[in-house]
Amino acid sequence: MPDFTLCQIGFRAILQSYTRRFQLILGICACGVLLTGAQSAAAQQGRVEMQIGTEPGFSQIAVRDWYELLTSLKVANLRIAGAKPTDKIQIVTTGTERSPVYRVNARLTATGQLIVPGGRFTIRSRESLAKWIGELAKYGPDGPKVDTTGETFGLNDTQLRAIQRDLARSVNFSTVGLERLEIVTKLGERLKYEISLSNSSRASLQSAGTATFELKGVACGTALAYLIRAAGLGMAPRESLAGFEYHVAPADALTQHWPIGLKSKKRVRQLLPKSGEFVDFQINPQTPLATALPPMAEFLETTFLFDENLMVAAEIDPSRTLVEMAPTKTSLTIAADRIIAKARLRSELRVDEAGRAFYWITPQIIPRDR
Repeated sequence: MPDFTLCQIGFRAILQSYTRRFQLILGICACGVLLTGAQSAAAQQGRVEMQIGTEPGFSQIAVRDWYELLTSLKVANLRIAGAKPTDKIQIVTTGTERSPVYRVNARLTATGQLIVPGGRFTIRSRESLAKWIGELAKYGPDGPKVDTTGETFGLNDTQLRAIQRDLARSVNFSTVGLERLEIVTKLGERLKYEISLSNSSRASLQSAGTATFELKGVACGTALAYLIRAAGLGMAPRESLAGFEYHVAPADALTQHWPIGLKSKKRVRQLLPKSGEFVDFQINPQTPLATALPPMAEFLETTFLFDENLMVAAEIDPSRTLVEMAPTKTSLTIAADRIIAKARLRSELRVDEAGRAFYWITPQIIPRDR
């Protein structure tokens, strides 16, 4: 970095003969005496810094490639060094409200993937990585604020809160091996308001088969939305003579349908307190992904839910997709991210109506017709 005094002297000389180039030179000068309008706006959005830990075996040539890529994407205070067992993948916010600083603690895997909170990229993912960094700088780690005021499903805030409280009741029975229609019926017994099913919707649920997944502990609203999705159905709460009802209909016939959880503003450690614990862990070779995840879910006190529709479209079957992991001491959230990625999948941490966290798993490459 140039000396501040020398930089000032250099500016005076340049001003005398190259005034038209003044703003450009200021923009690239490290001492930062002045900023262009565009840079000033970026500073108000936030500055993204990054500290990256590399796994054993990571190529030094690849370190150089990543350094060049990230610096070209305007990542500040970039450091790449060997990972420590205590390193955590997280985003730490510092600075001020007007000029926030988002310090990203990331990981470069031995296979060349950059893991950041909520995403993973390869050296060829310049466009998507640039978008992630840009959105972080603009919105912060919680993402864009969503306006939840006003009318949703034709209901006001007071009505929606009543719906939310009702749907926050948890599933208190095991769903594995049950018919979907039977599960929906049991959910109806847990709820204050009725689940309204037409004959065609019942037929669609009956033809969708049995549940191979566990929804015990998940909020009824998320469970209901998840169960009916594979049958091509959606749910929309609406007013009725009894107060409200949960109207189930073909998804394409609804202008809005209840979501399968929502993104949370809380950090991973707040949602999954055990995510920071490092444990001795391994997955034996030839283990189906569907078999490997449940013990991890039990330890983390969460649930892994696959987007069944997209999994079928991408021809990925968790019960036939084999994974493994050599013995290591790691966080199970990191381990889960690794084996999910190896299965050509990606995950997003969401919360249900009760604020309980779960993993939403989708294919890395989504078929174009979906």
